[in-house]
Amino acid sequence: MIKCPHCSGELDFDIKDQVVKCPYCDSEFNPKEEIGKVKSASERKATEYDTGVTKGKCYTCSQCGAQLVTFDDTAVTFCSYCDSQALIASEMDVLNPKLIIPFKKTKDEAIDMYLKKIKGSLFAPNNFKNDIILKKFRGIFMPYEIYDIESHDQFLCDGERYSHRSGDYIIYDKFLISGQVDAKYDGISFDVSSGYGDDVSQAIPFDIKEGEEFNHNYLIGNYADTSDIDSKIYDDNATSMVKTDLENTIRSNPKLYGYSISNVKTSSDIKEKKKGFFPVYFASFRNKKGDRIHYAIINGQNGKSAVDIPVDYKKYLFSSLLLAVPIFFILQSFATITAQEIAIASLIILLVGFIIQAIDIKKINDKENHVNDEGFNFKNLSQVDIQNPEAIKEKIATSIEKKKESNNTPKKIKGFGLYIFLTALIPGFLLLIRNYNDDLYYGSAIFSLVVCLFIFRFVVKKHNTFIARSLPQLNKRGGDENE
Repeated sequence: MIKCPHCSGELDFDIKDQVVKCPYCDSEFNPKEEIGKVKSASERKATEYDTGVTKGKCYTCSQCGAQLVTFDDTAVTFCSYCDSQALIASEMDVLNPKLIIPFKKTKDEAIDMYLKKIKGSLFAPNNFKNDIILKKFRGIFMPYEIYDIESHDQFLCDGERYSHRSGDYIIYDKFLISGQVDAKYDGISFDVSSGYGDDVSQAIPFDIKEGEEFNHNYLIGNYADTSDIDSKIYDDNATSMVKTDLENTIRSNPKLYGYSISNVKTSSDIKEKKKGFFPVYFASFRNKKGDRIHYAIINGQNGKSAVDIPVDYKKYLFSSLLLAVPIFFILQSFATITAQEIAIASLIILLVGFIIQAIDIKKINDKENHVNDEGFNFKNLSQVDIQNPEAIKEKIATSIEKKKESNNTPKKIKGFGLYIFLTALIPGFLLLIRNYNDDLYYGSAIFSLVVCLFIFRFVVKKHNTFIARSLPQLNKRGGDENE
């Protein structure tokens, strides 16, 4: 992409020193200054491809002339033959980035952050620490829409304050409160890549204050993707965040202490929107069946991580049993547990199992159907007027509601709520009729425990399936075992 002006060697970006270096002649360059002419890969227009799932184009490597196969949203990639970095100028021109946050963490530091995350997950599978996965981490610059929003206007709200008591009545005074807002919000950002899930990007926030004016020099040595969705879908999200923060600030104002505040009305305007590149380290690897992909993403600025970590059921079961034994003996030493109390405990365990199952299954269904991922939903809408933000929002909302309400979608899974209820009827009935046969209580408790084990096994299995993501993975960055 950029050659050393002294020896024509491939340049590297030194993350620790924040300078561009040549590993061949040891030259150093300031990344904020122009080093040399940026070379772009040449497009082979006749060789566009469409697999039905992904679309892309073929380019010619400017270094060795080999064919480069890219995805539609690829801005910077590497040649598979000579390993030279290749810039796709047409994609970069469309994005037109104004800002970039350079990598502050090295690849080794990112791997350490990943391992720290895995070690902190007690039930993580051991194979998540192997060298094959660690070698897959790649540095990628992901596209973001950056908002600068201001509010310089009056706010209005209703206020209520205790006045006095008169007999059986408590009297409150009501007020219409107004004031002046003078606020600026710089750097509110949202990712604008449909393959980069909102749940992931929101889990690893960036500090926009460390951003630099965009320069190709910061891209040296890393991949980069461009936007494939319209940024207008996030306009309401950005202004809504500002509105919420303004309301909270008004409510916490010391001058309004003692007032109950409601119906806060504020206004704000988007003063500027610009595209930018934010750094992440990314790795992907297949699950055991090979039909889904786990992501591991590390914030290249501050090391915050988001990893799809499944649960090792054997570890989970062993730990649970190991914890249950001392708890049982501790309870036995303090009190004698009757058969009826064991039956009541089994009912409580069933209730807890039902709640855990319901919460986890909802999260699984929401994630699998991209209920809260506006970027993905926008990308997969058809015939929508992208110039009309309201139309976009309405159509996305309708699409999400249909997914929520549909019971026929193959991606919607259900739990065992009915079976839990039927199981709970057994000890519940025995307690209701006050049966004095202890063996029946013990039998119902054992049966309830077996059902709970089955429920948790089901939840863990589904969690492990849907914590991974459907193929194809994010532009194969980091690849998988078969690459």
